[in-house]
Amino acid sequence: MISRGRCFPLSLALGLVVLVFLSPLSLAFAAEGPVLSGRACALRLDHSGLLFPTDHIPDVWRCQMAEVIQHPTTTSLTGPLDIPISRDLYAYLLDHLTLTAALVRELGLGQYRVELRGDHRVWLDDGEGTSGELQLVRQDDGTRLYLIDGEHHSRLFPVIKGKAVVLMATKVTGVGQSGPTVETTIVTYTQLHNSFLSGVVRLFQSFIGETVTRKITKAFSVTNQLAAVAAENPQNIVALAQRQTVVTQGEVATFAALVGQLHSPSRERATLRTLP
Repeated sequence: MISRGRCFPLSLALGLVVLVFLSPLSLAFAAEGPVLSGRACALRLDHSGLLFPTDHIPDVWRCQMAEVIQHPTTTSLTGPLDIPISRDLYAYLLDHLTLTAALVRELGLGQYRVELRGDHRVWLDDGEGTSGELQLVRQDDGTRLYLIDGEHHSRLFPVIKGKAVVLMATKVTGVGQSGPTVETTIVTYTQLHNSFLSGVVRLFQSFIGETVTRKITKAFSVTNQLAAVAAENPQNIVALAQRQTVVTQGEVATFAALVGQLHSPSRERATLRTLP
């Protein structure tokens, strides 16, 4: 028989789960020094049935990613999702986050602020207490590997910190009468740094799994929403881009050209290379 005294921590833990993880964007990520080194940093290629080039990652990133992937608090799979744009335009939105964030704000999809920090790293603030760095570790024609670290400030709890690895796979699924479509699938590994919160997540993983996934992938989901708006009303999205003062005229011109190709599938598209 379980006594009332033993039941109390369980009910308290459930209450904390609801307060922490069901409040807006209460899950966040923050960098800590890598624990693994040497051979322990080896990463498998297969993740949720998808292959990613994790064997070609510099040591400085591989060990940090290995720590999260080998000891995750949660693991999730999002997709595959069909986005009604070309892969070139989707890549452009991901590579030019200053423009993407400005359009997201204009459309009322979010309050993201972006600061470029060089070496394929950006600082993001969602305007709701969550901020941190998004590091693009590697990309090729069909995959992107990210390391995310940051923190969330809440009225209920001290700063919540953690780290995430996001593995994104994209592929063109065909060109129909309405234009091209890109299929995206995201594998996410999350590691909370507070040991108590991590234990709570594991205890109620089935209960909060979908909520955690939404919080981790929200920035990518907002990008998908923006892409859908661009496909539905390309002239409007180009007009909004032309009003932005935080990006160059060259960036806007390239964006406009890519948007213009959405309903012209026969037009030859230039391949954009933003990361060697």
